[in-house]
Amino acid sequence: MGGSCSKVTKQQVTDDLESQLRTAASVQLQRDFGQKINGSSLQDYTQALGEAYFKQKFGYDWDANNCKPPNVEQTDPRVFPAVDYCIVDGDHDLTEAVAKYVTNGLSNVHLEDWMRDKAASDLSAVIGKYANYPCDNEWHYGSCSETYDSTNSAIDSYQFDVSLIYTNATRTESAVEATLHILFFVGVYYTVQSPAALTLGKLKGDAYDAARVLPNVTQNPVNNDIDLKNALQQYGGPIFKTEFGYDYQGAKPSDAATDEKEPIYTRSQDLAYMNTRTLNDGQVEAYVKLHVMDGFNIPVSGDTDGQKIVDAIQAEIVAQYKAIFGKPQSGGWKYVKINITFGLSLLSWRPVRLTAIIPYYSASKSISVNGQTKDVDMIFIYFFGLAYELEPDPIVQDLMQTLAKNIPGITTSAIPPTLNADELQGYARTFNVSKFDHKFGFHFPDTDAEKSDKIKYWDAVFEFDSYNPSLADIKDKVTHQIFGPDFTTDEQIKHGLQKTVFDWIVDDFADFSGTSYAKDDNQWYNIPKQNNFTYKGKDGTTTFDMQAKTSWAYANGTITEDGRGGRTLQHFYLSFLMYITAEKEDDSDDDV
Repeated sequence: MGGSCSKVTKQQVTDDLESQLRTAASVQLQRDFGQKINGSSLQDYTQALGEAYFKQKFGYDWDANNCKPPNVEQTDPRVFPAVDYCIVDGDHDLTEAVAKYVTNGLSNVHLEDWMRDKAASDLSAVIGKYANYPCDNEWHYGSCSETYDSTNSAIDSYQFDVSLIYTNATRTESAVEATLHILFFVGVYYTVQSPAALTLGKLKGDAYDAARVLPNVTQNPVNNDIDLKNALQQYGGPIFKTEFGYDYQGAKPSDAATDEKEPIYTRSQDLAYMNTRTLNDGQVEAYVKLHVMDGFNIPVSGDTDGQKIVDAIQAEIVAQYKAIFGKPQSGGWKYVKINITFGLSLLSWRPVRLTAIIPYYSASKSISVNGQTKDVDMIFIYFFGLAYELEPDPIVQDLMQTLAKNIPGITTSAIPPTLNADELQGYARTFNVSKFDHKFGFHFPDTDAEKSDKIKYWDAVFEFDSYNPSLADIKDKVTHQIFGPDFTTDEQIKHGLQKTVFDWIVDDFADFSGTSYAKDDNQWYNIPKQNNFTYKGKDGTTTFDMQAKTSWAYANGTITEDGRGGRTLQHFYLSFLMYITAEKEDDSDDDV
């Protein structure tokens, strides 16, 4: 009579391996830490090992109820325990498992995204190193401790302490092999005072003392930021007047525009502390935009030329800040200045002058943080500047006068001696409307009261500060001046009409502004067009007969200065009108 034997399965071998590792963890817990627990699962023992090693490594309990890191920020203590357990079968991809394991373990920790991503990267690197050790069926310890510093000295940093318990184990029974990679970590995120904040108090005292003895400073004492701003105003005010010829807080400069249009006249002031060792270009740009540019009131309202001026001002201030960061340690308060005029060649905007004084103080200190020496470079920057509109540049005024006087049908004597962009646009539109009326036999409406709900109208005047504008510039102008920056969310886009019109305008615009049509300098031309097409309405089935009547009036404007360096301006100017009617094929009044 023969006996029988059952075949060993991989699951049985895996269960036996886990039992073997559980026993080893229990022995190791008592041997290394003198602890016994009434655990029943492998995870119970690995967590006990992790917590015991954590206490030994970092000197405080991981347990949430007793977790009190010795260097936690006392004014705003925030502690976030993190834990995860992972068993990876040897048949699976270990790299992918580790990435998922770390992501899951940190998913509930309430941190800024960049900080969590950096911690995940650091922890993955540590775990990846341990996880690739040979299989020896032994429990091993690992750790990771990092500080993540904010670039803003007003924001605390975070410390991340982690203990890791891991094993790479294998077992074979009856030629059946099982391999396990087991990872367990316990960790704590907690707030610590950032190196920037630790040094800021020390460096502030030095900066305050240095400001108190600056020329013309009467502010005494200088013990806080308000005192510092006052002192720097007293120091910088006379410099501002010497450099630019007028008082920062006084009467308007003699070259400032004065008229009924309420020209731009706006100030901005800002005091910043920055740790330049952790600062990148994107953060500098974001800071200037949020804190310095926000202080100015330069309304652009979607005007692309106005936005160019604002962007240019911002770029100049950012460039000055970056230049300051690259200078050697100042050893005291120094300053840089800005005196630049923007938008000199624009017809649609008057020039805007920016004058600014930027005192700065830079210093460096080395401090010890969690046993590590860190160097912190701090810069104190105080910006105070004035942006204001100037009267039109004479060459720009000359070009506008030439273009206006060459518009057919415009009485030269009616043109004012000083012409603004709105008036030139009005003359160009008047000429274009007259051509539209003559071509199509009816008047293009001038006011909303003259318009019908059943007819769609588009009406705009464009100006480019060069001949042959690029397709990207044309699309940008058409988007902002006709449809608005959010035109793609308009209801009409849902059935495509507005997109169709947009494409027509851009294509024709590119033709008229290019070299296909001959243009003599400073002469106006007009081209009327009519497009007939059918179109599906909102319901997707009703067909409409559409007529789009357009009129384009355009000119290449050019002028060269005499006796002023020979500067030449070249502008492309265009007035556009479009009038679209729709009739349902059965003559009903349904909407398009």
